[in-house]
Amino acid sequence: MDSKMLRHELFMLTNKFHSLNRGNLLAGTSRSEFFTMEIIYRYMQNNQNEKGIYVSELAKCQNVSSPSVSRTLKSMEEKGWIGRDTDPKDRRNTYVYLTDAGEAKKKEIADTMERLTERVIERMGYEKMKQLLALANDFEDAVRLETQNSQEDQK
Repeated sequence: MDSKMLRHELFMLTNKFHSLNRGNLLAGTSRSEFFTMEIIYRYMQNNQNEKGIYVSELAKCQNVSSPSVSRTLKSMEEKGWIGRDTDPKDRRNTYVYLTDAGEAKKKEIADTMERLTERVIERMGYEKMKQLLALANDFEDAVRLETQNSQEDQK
């Protein structure tokens, strides 16, 4: 396979992954809502003495702007999945936390994803999955480095 064909195959495979119907897996939740739930949940597990995670910290964890996170949080709040409180020590800061409904939704999605990944690993085989993950991590590293290099070249 020549270089041009390899690039085409890579593009097509990436497109196939993006076009997979994941709607049923996320149970009426957007990807950004799910990842936001996941970050809040993990933060709360790792920082049990904290009442929640600051919106600014959440944005930093997701590598997106605070307004972008705020839009996602507004949707999640309307669905009853998160709560917000003002930090009594610094009223300029707002922290968010998962409600009981938010924790239940996160668990529902996580359980569905776990069952799916178990079936995929079983279908592909453990050794092939280990190889795939190692190659995928190498691929991500290469893309990240080349993206950084391209950005530096454009400066």
